[in-house]
Amino acid sequence: MIGQVGPVKAVPLLTFAQLVGNLARLALGFKSVAWRPVAYFSVAAVPSAAVGAAIFLSVNPGVATRVAGGVIVLVVLLSVLPGTAGFAGGKSGMWIPSGLGAVSGLISGLAGSAGPLSAACFWSLSLAPAAYIASEAAAACLMHVVKMVVYWPVIGAGCDWWAEAATLALAMIGGSWVGRKLLSGLATGSIRTIVGLLLFLSGIRMIMNG
Repeated sequence: MIGQVGPVKAVPLLTFAQLVGNLARLALGFKSVAWRPVAYFSVAAVPSAAVGAAIFLSVNPGVATRVAGGVIVLVVLLSVLPGTAGFAGGKSGMWIPSGLGAVSGLISGLAGSAGPLSAACFWSLSLAPAAYIASEAAAACLMHVVKMVVYWPVIGAGCDWWAEAATLALAMIGGSWVGRKLLSGLATGSIRTIVGLLLFLSGIRMIMNG
């Protein structure tokens, strides 16, 4: 997308689409949100996202993407290695969501998206599938709202921008609904394994491709 329309237009478009998609996921699972980890994550992620959004044109997005990929791989490994399962859970471990929130927010603001970094954070908490999806969506919504506020003065949103934004948003809503239906038939252990593998592979891809 950035190659087609340039970063000034592409990054806000991506942010808007993600905001709508995450609002859909949040609406579908609002009762399952684990608000405590959302709060720990967001207290650092929201201001970091604002800072990243304010300077996103001055940093190579590829560098930010590779950093996010490396953090994702590290989070997945720390969550599955013997003796480290659920390393981010518990009262003593809640500083980890805050730390990952700061990194995720900054990279998301800089590059438009931190990829599945925030998803990796909530996955590491060993939440039930519905709580994992809804909680990550809640935190993401807060970040994207702040980013849109910062991006808005440079968007120049005309009819073409809103048409593209609406198309992307509808695709995100459809994807959220289909994903929920697919996951509803799987056991919790299977979902955790599948998501962990996808996160790990996504992190590797981000490191390699930027």
